[in-house]
Amino acid sequence: MLLNSPKKLNVRQMQYCDEVKAILLEGRPFTFEEFSKFKDKYSGNVRVEFECEDCGAFCSTPFKKLKRRKYAQRPTCPSCSVKEVTSLEEWKKNNSEAQLKVQSTPEVLEKNRQAVKKFWANNPEIKEKMRSNLLKAHQREDVRERMRNRTKHSGTGISGLYQSKWGEIRFDSCYELGFIVEMEKRNDVVNLSRGPAIDYTYEDKVHQYIIDFRVEFQQEIILAEIKGSYISNVRDLRIKAKNDAVEAALKGGIADRFIFVTEKDCKEQFGFNLPTRKHDRHNLFKSLEGKVQLRQTKYEEMFYGKAS
Repeated sequence: MLLNSPKKLNVRQMQYCDEVKAILLEGRPFTFEEFSKFKDKYSGNVRVEFECEDCGAFCSTPFKKLKRRKYAQRPTCPSCSVKEVTSLEEWKKNNSEAQLKVQSTPEVLEKNRQAVKKFWANNPEIKEKMRSNLLKAHQREDVRERMRNRTKHSGTGISGLYQSKWGEIRFDSCYELGFIVEMEKRNDVVNLSRGPAIDYTYEDKVHQYIIDFRVEFQQEIILAEIKGSYISNVRDLRIKAKNDAVEAALKGGIADRFIFVTEKDCKEQFGFNLPTRKHDRHNLFKSLEGKVQLRQTKYEEMFYGKAS
């Protein structure tokens, strides 16, 4: 399909390379191959015509518009290019982060909270049915066994007392125990204890946020919260209230810093990994036999083959 051939090139068109100027003088659209070749040398509105590589549809798109494509670089129609882009892991990650940012604004969170409260207030029968079904489910032996296996596998739910060089310290997960043991190995750690309880207000009620550990280094004091791979520190107003209270406590001199220690960034922060794998947890407890008092008999049998 030929366009109306210009009698001469305008001032802007004269700056392009000879090959582009020849196409413009012909008055025809670019092919996709020519678009790929000249996309860094031309930015006008002459169309690019091609057949979609995926569905075979005829496409006619302004050169400038086609240049805006960031991910889809093949000759595909708008519909097929969207399918290609939305299947990319990079796009999914960026889109997820953008959605989380939008959904985490105070205005949206408050709007969603009010909508949920209104729904349950207007539908008490649904709430009661869900509560009843949950109670029935948790009375089934297969569900109870599945929950027991889940806590065994992840290391959560394992709690007890550890005889450290700073005295007896409580731990509420394998991650916490692993953190205590690794801190014992460091020469710059003066003391480690369970963290303080920090008061915060949410919905006009005073609550307590109990920090996992207070670690006193030679150069600073930190409050450390030991978590798994997922941290919901921006998802609701209650956690924002916690964070504000912690920040106020730090300004009051309770410690120098507050940090989250997760299985993903522990190595980067402190130089060691938390016991994420099953055999890591078994090795940890085996190495501490005689220094650990577990709260539940099933875990003593699991790690030590006997119950005290």
